[in-house]
Parts: sequence; structure tokens; C-alpha cells
Amino acid sequence: MAPPTSSDEGGGAAGYGRLTPRAVVELVAPQTWVAAVGPTCVGGATAVAFGPVPWCGFGVREALVWLLMLACSVLLQGAVNTYNDYHDYLSGLDTADTVVDVTDASIVYHKLRPRSALLVAVGCLAVAGALGLAVVMLSTPVLLLVGVLGAAAVVLYSGGPRPIASLPLGEVVSGLFMGALIPLATCLALVGQVSLWSVVACFVPFVAVALIMQTNNTCDIERDRMHGRRTLPMLMGRRASVRMMVLAEALVFVWMAGWSLAFWPWGAVVVAVAAVPGALAVRRMALGRYDRKGRSAQMRNAGRLAALAMAAWTLVLLLVGAIR
Repeated sequence: MAPPTSSDEGGGAAGYGRLTPRAVVELVAPQTWVAAVGPTCVGGATAVAFGPVPWCGFGVREALVWLLMLACSVLLQGAVNTYNDYHDYLSGLDTADTVVDVTDASIVYHKLRPRSALLVAVGCLAVAGALGLAVVMLSTPVLLLVGVLGAAAVVLYSGGPRPIASLPLGEVVSGLFMGALIPLATCLALVGQVSLWSVVACFVPFVAVALIMQTNNTCDIERDRMHGRRTLPMLMGRRASVRMMVLAEALVFVWMAGWSLAFWPWGAVVVAVAAVPGALAVRRMALGRYDRKGRSAQMRNAGRLAALAMAAWTLVLLLVGAIR
């Protein structure tokens, strides 16, 4: 299926499908929201563990702020997913020939007018902005700058003359903005400050989110090469990219266990329990198929592994905060 021309996009030509609720859900891709929910949970747990306010000092205001941050993060993730689908369709990356999973290319398989998808993305950003302003009013004006940076990252990731997604920076940028900026912003919103330990705690979500993107790009090497992209897995090669992901995931669990043993030994028990299903997921990552047919399975595995690591880390931090 060829991408539409500008006249096709805005002309209301026959043949376009309706923007149904199912199509909207597929555009915002809830299965990827672990990259938003996990870091927000880590940010809240970091505030409990290392902030100036003990666990018992958190009340209604803190609960409301955390929920607003969670909603903002999810909406930004939904906007990123939709913008990405929109630009991938217009550039010809997403077609019925290149995307096997019918839920992973909503514009293609629902035959949507691209402008409809763009409106969904803009709507997600607008609602996220409104909720973000509420967070600013309840916490600190510094978060206004954070919100502007987040919105800019959403737009520039897939759009512009040199989209971030087409460069060997996609994994790092995703890790920084979703895996590090969200936890730090959440901590700042809750307790009004960010400590060195809060920054260190971002290591787990940074790696978890970055590896979700690397899994995606490792599966898309051939498609990206045909369209002139230069992603990190393309430069490394598929085998080296998979080897790097396996080592990085193992490092996350070793790092969590080492930190727990050094500062709160009981936390190592939590990490050890999580490491059992984690090892199975890492094995699937090492032996899995990385092409367009294996993409959906590998993305699910990467999402579950990220959720497992961030859930274990959140629990460890919450328990540290509980015994302060």
C-alpha cells in the first residue's frame, strides 16, 4: 500500500475507514504503556525511599499528584505511539507487506485517513498538557520546563527532517526521556527535590525502556535499511544487538541485587524472586526470532521483562521507605 499524497490526506476521498474506538486503542498501543507506568511507579517509590518526607507523610495531595503524573506519562506514551504510526505510514515504512501484526499498523489495516491519527496524537498531547499544568500548580513551576521538553521529544522522535527514531540515538533518547525524566519529574512533583540517590535509582527504568526500543529496532533492521535509517542495531548487526540486550538485562538484575545487599539485604530476596521469571524471559530474548514475523512475540517479551524489573525495583524502594 503506497503512502497517501497530501491531497489524499485532507480530501476526504472515498475508501477511508472510520476512526473507531478499536482503531484509537491500537494507535495509542496500551501494550507499550509499561514504558510510562513503570517509570512513574519507580519515581513515586524513589520519593518514598530517598525524599525528605517519610512514608507516613504522604497524603491526599501526594496521591493526586502521582495519579496526575501517571496520566500524563501514559498520554505522552500514547502520543508517541500514534505520531510514530502516522509518520511511518506517510514515509511508506508501514504497509501490509512490512507489518504482519494487524494491531501494530492501525492506519494501514483500518484504512484510516492519516489526519485522523494525527488528531489522536494531538489530543493526547493536549490532555497531557492540561493535566501537567495541574501538577505544576500542585507542586513546582520547574515541571513546566520538563513538560515542554517531554512534548518536544514526542514530536521530534518521529517527525522533523531528521527524526530521532532514524538515528542511532533512539534507544538512549527513549531511556533518558521515559526511563529517567519521568521518575525524576515524579519525584520532584511529590517531594519538591531530586537527590543523587533519586538519579541513581533511574538506572533500572532507563535500561528497561531503552531495551524495549532496541528490541523494536533489532526486529526492523531490514525495513529500516530500505528506508535509509541508521539505527543502533543496524550499525551493530542483529547478533551483536541481541547479545548486548541480554547482557544489559542481566546487568539490571545484578545491579538491583548488589544495591540491595549493600544497603538493605532483604531487598535481595525480592530481586531473587523476580530473577526466576526474569531469567526465562532473558533466555527467550537470547533465542528468539528477530524479524517482522517474530517482532510481536519479542516486543511482548521485552515489555514483560521491563515490567518485571521495574516492579521489583519499585517494591524494593517502597520497602526501604517503609523502614526509614
